[in-house]
Amino acid sequence: MSEEVSKPWYREAMVWVVLAPLILVLVVCSITVTIALKNADDTVSDTYYKDGRAYNYIARQDERSAELGLAGFLQFDREAGTVSLDLRGNMTFPDQLLLTLSHPLDEHLDEQIIVSRQGANHYTGELQGKLEHRWYVRLLPELDPAKHLQADWHLKGVIDFDQGNAIPLNPIEQ
Repeated sequence: MSEEVSKPWYREAMVWVVLAPLILVLVVCSITVTIALKNADDTVSDTYYKDGRAYNYIARQDERSAELGLAGFLQFDREAGTVSLDLRGNMTFPDQLLLTLSHPLDEHLDEQIIVSRQGANHYTGELQGKLEHRWYVRLLPELDPAKHLQADWHLKGVIDFDQGNAIPLNPIEQ
């Protein structure tokens, strides 16, 4: 008569064949969730209500820009670290303007550049960081970025540095 010695459950091969994939899935899920939380890309505004209310102000600024016939041409010299702006319109331009460069994904890369008048309608400014790929550009007469909604007018554009170093700035047509 042969006696079969029973082994503890954790020494059975069939138990590990069943449990190994489940344990692997838990480990991989934990790693994936950790990576996702650490590198979250928060492209949805937390202030959507405030942003929606601000739309009316921005539309007013675009209308005012169109009324004044404002337009500009922006040229970046990334090697020298300068930006050059030529403006036209039916108004007297201030001595300084605010040029904001907004990165589409990382707000820590955003720049605010004060451009100063160098001629009748010609402005220049100094770049602070390295510019690559795509950026949203906005020109304002208000030098305080926190008061951008109170500005009388603005000009906007989008530049992709992979395609060139210059863009026109225009009011957005409604």
